[in-house]
Amino acid sequence: MKITKRQLKRLIETAAGRKAARASMNKNIRSSQGHDVDFEDWLQDTYSDIDDYFDGGYDEDAGSYGQGAWVVYDEVEGRFVDSGVKEKSPIGKLKAYHAVNSREAMNFKGQQIAAGMMENKTKITRRQLRKIIKEALDGNADQQEAAYAVAYTNGYLSASDADFGEALRKNPQLAEEGDAWVPLDAALGNIHSVMVTGMSSIKRENPRIQLPEEGSIFQEGQAAGQADFRESIYKYIEQVEALVNRQTPMGMSAAEGLGVFGIEGGGVLYKDTAAEDARALIALMDDDNVLGWLDRLESEGIK
Repeated sequence: MKITKRQLKRLIETAAGRKAARASMNKNIRSSQGHDVDFEDWLQDTYSDIDDYFDGGYDEDAGSYGQGAWVVYDEVEGRFVDSGVKEKSPIGKLKAYHAVNSREAMNFKGQQIAAGMMENKTKITRRQLRKIIKEALDGNADQQEAAYAVAYTNGYLSASDADFGEALRKNPQLAEEGDAWVPLDAALGNIHSVMVTGMSSIKRENPRIQLPEEGSIFQEGQAAGQADFRESIYKYIEQVEALVNRQTPMGMSAAEGLGVFGIEGGGVLYKDTAAEDARALIALMDDDNVLGWLDRLESEGIK
């Protein structure tokens, strides 16, 4: 049956009006049942994308008397907990997440953790205490540390891109020995490529993550890389391997940081690619041709 544009518009407007009327009616019903409908509206606005990060479900055996309740992953304690919310509905799901992982709840649990450590007379520095509280306030603290480990290593490796070319320019005779320096340059470039792509993937796949210090941490890594490269190429190479596979100033290694996000390329986890590329770099230290070239570069001096 053919309908005009005017009729189609009227149908759409009628359907929208019915939907709004049903929503208003449901809101009035819930209000009459004692529900705080204004709070529920706020929950729906605040957690509009909850399906992107909610971890848990409704357990029929949970709750104080086994009458059912939402079980939610606690982002501070790192485990699934009974939220105490029995309402089995989309609104109940929002209330459950808010009860466990709201900023107020995280703040309270963080203070409890800190207080418990003080009661047990555990010796901690002020910096450690601030980190404990920060992690409680920020459910993404581990992700933030992981991203910063990658950002620092990315900055550190950017030094070799610039300084390697400069060293070759200032030492034309060494530049002619491509069979010695090209594998080294390629190995460093491979690791740097993983860090650049990894950092980009972290931000693209985790749009909610906050990284206010990314730029300054990248610059800190870059400055350290330039200083080490110019002091000793051997020291620089050793430090690259350490940053990737052992530890960065952020705490975890860059490979561990990539592993936190589980990102991959070509079906292979970036953390595995980074670790393997770092091992390949160190393996070049068994190549006499490469070592001889590095010795000559060291003796010429890297300015």
